[in-house]
Amino acid sequence: MTDMNLGTTGAKRQSWAHDNPRDVLLGLIKANKSWNERRIFDAFFDEVVGNENYMKVILEYWFANNYASLIGKRKQRKPSTGKLETAATVSTKINDRIEREAQTLLLEWTMPNGKRLADCTGSDCKKVGGWLSRIADKIKPTDIVGRVLSEKQVRSLYATR
Repeated sequence: MTDMNLGTTGAKRQSWAHDNPRDVLLGLIKANKSWNERRIFDAFFDEVVGNENYMKVILEYWFANNYASLIGKRKQRKPSTGKLETAATVSTKINDRIEREAQTLLLEWTMPNGKRLADCTGSDCKKVGGWLSRIADKIKPTDIVGRVLSEKQVRSLYATR
């Protein structure tokens, strides 16, 4: 028997072989579209079992995967090329993102009257009360919140509740 190809493991290894059983399988699938998996397997088996070259490739594939599994070989991740961030930096970025996301939501909130806050009038906000009354105090009763106040302004009124 010739030397075993000890290159990349898995299906990629077998695809490099001159006598590639994968090509046999693909040919059977293409030529017999109405066959089920079992019938394809039986035809594949009949074609490759007597062929030492095909069997070698199949056994190399089986061997490589099982050998790696049994000795505990794991694919190692490539080290990150970027600089590592401190926990504080990551935490700050997460909090900034949460704050940005939260800011985009206030004008989209659905009010008890069924309208988005952005579509409510100052009078609507006064009726709801709570922190929305601060919005009502900042705008005219007929003003539409989203036309008069920005997300940032609404957020600052919400934050002082």
